[in-house]
Amino acid sequence: MNNPERDSVKKECLICKREFVTDPYRGKKYCSQVCRLIKFKRLTPSDSKVNTGTVGAISELKVSADLMSKGYCIFRALSPMSSCDLLALKNKKTYRVEVTTGYYSNGGTLYFDRHKKDNFDIIAVVHSTGIVYKPSLIE
Repeated sequence: MNNPERDSVKKECLICKREFVTDPYRGKKYCSQVCRLIKFKRLTPSDSKVNTGTVGAISELKVSADLMSKGYCIFRALSPMSSCDLLALKNKKTYRVEVTTGYYSNGGTLYFDRHKKDNFDIIAVVHSTGIVYKPSLIE
């Protein structure tokens, strides 16, 4: 039978320094979603004075420039409510591209917001040192 005291550990939140109880196997570092988002915001490639809409537009432009340098023709959505951010064309193939901003944890894991997979073929994650494409681009 599970022992609740053995199945939980006390940790100190990396942001607010409050103590919290968590599952020892999950590797949780923050006491709440708010503290996790504060950490996320600190690690994104944006300046904290720039609003999220502007950060998104900058990320889309970075991905557009990167894809164009790789030989893709790029078409950008005019509406923020479009099902994907960009269309990329190359070698008579069209790819729907979703752009999001992410960050690497200290352990090297890439974190980013998940999106509905039916709306894109490739997700481009813009982080502080570059862009990661999932799945990788077909050159």
